[in-house]
Amino acid sequence: MIAGLRTYRVSRAARQPLLDFMVNALRNQGCRIIYCSDAGLAPFVITFEMSTGERMGVVAYAFLATRTVTTNRPADERSFQVKYGNKDDYRDRNSHRIWRDPLGLFTTLFVGISADEDFFVAADPAMHDPTKFFIRIEFKDRHAEEIKARGWFAWERDRSRYSVGVGATGPSC
Repeated sequence: MIAGLRTYRVSRAARQPLLDFMVNALRNQGCRIIYCSDAGLAPFVITFEMSTGERMGVVAYAFLATRTVTTNRPADERSFQVKYGNKDDYRDRNSHRIWRDPLGLFTTLFVGISADEDFFVAADPAMHDPTKFFIRIEFKDRHAEEIKARGWFAWERDRSRYSVGVGATGPSC
């Protein structure tokens, strides 16, 4: 659909709540959805018209953000796992370019969505390009709580070259 955009077949049932979260947030802000890709194909592509008439588009690398207690990991940690498809399909060359629009018409998003708790966490796509699949991006409970309390929150990770950083609450973003 978009030149140079590498897509992946994913579980439609698993990804539909993520796509619904994004589409509902846009609609709740008065946007009219012009195009929305199928939930079975990632990354998601959404084009929309704002109430002002301005048209925009996003290419969203979206993943499920969870709070799953994991052995040998901090108890206050949450994460989203960056992965699409079957690991065996790209085991030999696990380097994936994050698409960015050379014309500046689409905004690329790299997000973990917690639809159950009504918030998302975004990481800088440029800092994750190229990326490997089956990696985890962690954030803390305190970040999730600040997002929910304030409606948005930003922070930076000092220990890594990857800057994790912006979160906002859900459909009324």
